[in-house]
Amino acid sequence: MLAELIAWDQQLFTTINGGWHSPFLDQIFPIWREKTTWIPLYLLILTSLIYKRKRKVWQPLLLLGLGLLLFDTFSSQLLKKNVMRLRPCRTTSLQKELHLLVTCGSGYSFTSSHATNHFGLAYLFAQLLSTDYKAYKTYFWIGFLLWAFSIAYGQLYVGVHFPLDLLCGAFLGLSLSAVLYWGYKRLGWG
Repeated sequence: MLAELIAWDQQLFTTINGGWHSPFLDQIFPIWREKTTWIPLYLLILTSLIYKRKRKVWQPLLLLGLGLLLFDTFSSQLLKKNVMRLRPCRTTSLQKELHLLVTCGSGYSFTSSHATNHFGLAYLFAQLLSTDYKAYKTYFWIGFLLWAFSIAYGQLYVGVHFPLDLLCGAFLGLSLSAVLYWGYKRLGWG
């Protein structure tokens, strides 16, 4: 069963990475998936949190910092180093179909830290901003989940992750952030 799942995952990868390309997206996704691209968004969120939370801004900042530490530790240190799945760009059998648009990372593939981090942040951003701006709750949830999905999809598009890396990374990020936010609320900070 595992062999069938991996074969399906590789086939879906080659379908999307090898076939679903456009010159426009070939220019966009290498930039879109970079964390530095999103500095203006992070500054906007920080400004909003400072404006709404004033002296208690340290609480959501501590939550976000702890979240990033946990997301990256679970994905990069625990899972990647134990599962040791090669990236698509390092998988010999996929080299003919591969459409690599960025430098292939030196680490392992499972789970995608981009997916884990961005889905985890999307959950926390949506929760925090929905508390401060209740009228826009639905927009925050839709917007941040689409944002995380687009960054995760970009990892597949540029050739550095398999679909299951992204799906499991998204699940991991959402799960960890849900537990973190539960603890945050239990402390009476939310």
